[in-house]
Amino acid sequence: MYIYSENNIVLGKYLICGLISAGLTFGCNNFAKAGEFIVKDGKPKAEIIITAKPTRLVKLAADELQGYLQKITGAQLPIVHERSEDYPVAIYIGKSAGTDALGITDEGLSADAYRMVSGPDYLALLGYDADFEPDELMARTMAHKRNDRERAQKAWEELSGTTGHSPGGGYFKALHQPSGIWTMDKGGSLQAVYGFLRDLGVRWYMPGELGEVVPQRNSIDLPVVDQTVTPDYAYRDLRLGNA
Repeated sequence: MYIYSENNIVLGKYLICGLISAGLTFGCNNFAKAGEFIVKDGKPKAEIIITAKPTRLVKLAADELQGYLQKITGAQLPIVHERSEDYPVAIYIGKSAGTDALGITDEGLSADAYRMVSGPDYLALLGYDADFEPDELMARTMAHKRNDRERAQKAWEELSGTTGHSPGGGYFKALHQPSGIWTMDKGGSLQAVYGFLRDLGVRWYMPGELGEVVPQRNSIDLPVVDQTVTPDYAYRDLRLGNA
């Protein structure tokens, strides 16, 4: 789930416990270790890899992973589009040429389900991702803010030939204006990132640093993991807080 404010994005990572099925969530401390490290003694040993044209939520997922790993360890992992020889470990977020080569796909991952799969030198955090794009009618009759409803209603009446209520009058609630993120965007890979961070001990109880629990450690092992997490409920009613 995603909850937004006008000036910044407050994500439904606070509600991720409701997304993850019981019995499938366990800490990385319980994972076997692959022998490699994501971070070792405060230094990055991995790079984050996303496709060159990521969806909005894949880009956000990469930023979130980078930011929280830095909060945990002090190390900043680079975000790149192709694997290099500079780091022994690759963290793939979302579909890319790298995950295709490994045979890791988003097949069957609906309703923000995700896969967390590792190998000797990689970790893949993958779900179904897609940007929502409004059709022309929606775009023209959409109210972008609360005080834009009158214009949206007039546009609807002109296009539809009716005086009925414009279905786009409340669409501004579904779009976070600063980021361009819609509640209808699909972000399984973002949920995978939050699941992984939660396995590291990160918790979110309310927006802001006061509501976060971020463990401090110098090193993070590359886990040995192969799991698929499916939400208990396929439907979530999302709202934005745009004015």
